[in-house]
Amino acid sequence: TISSHSSTSNAFKDTSGNLLNRDFEALHNWTVSEFEGYTIFMNDDDEIAPLLIPHDFSTFVSITGAEPNFSMGVVYQNRFWVAGDPDHPSRLYYSDLNDPTAGYSANIIDIDPADGSEITALYVFRDRLFVFKGPNKGSIHVIAGKTPSTFTRDTFSTKVGCCGPNAVIEFS
Repeated sequence: TISSHSSTSNAFKDTSGNLLNRDFEALHNWTVSEFEGYTIFMNDDDEIAPLLIPHDFSTFVSITGAEPNFSMGVVYQNRFWVAGDPDHPSRLYYSDLNDPTAGYSANIIDIDPADGSEITALYVFRDRLFVFKGPNKGSIHVIAGKTPSTFTRDTFSTKVGCCGPNAVIEFS
């Protein structure tokens, strides 16, 4: 369910779509991305639904209902890829093509759900999506391909993972 409202006060909704009485500044551990005219705010608070704000600030869009809750996301192959759903911690979701507001519940890839770890970070590097897991059994997985029919997943490492969505750094 995608819901929207134009008020900036109490703009946060829980995962069922109910308004929460919380201030933006009071929350922490934000991850922010931009895609297709939206700034997307994600938080590691399981009660806060992700918030999409169009660049014209006309409405605030909360992703609620059947769509997954997520705490991290990146743009890869013209789709918004997300993870951090507390109900499915090893599940990677991706949006419909060029539309960050739809498609997540139908577009999923499970990343070793039986390993006891959760997806902790997503990072795009050299035309690949790297999926990091931790803390129990660290691992790194690589998503490649350009369309859902060609997306593949390979294990890059089972010896190291990542502690959080802001812990990946590119260096040369």
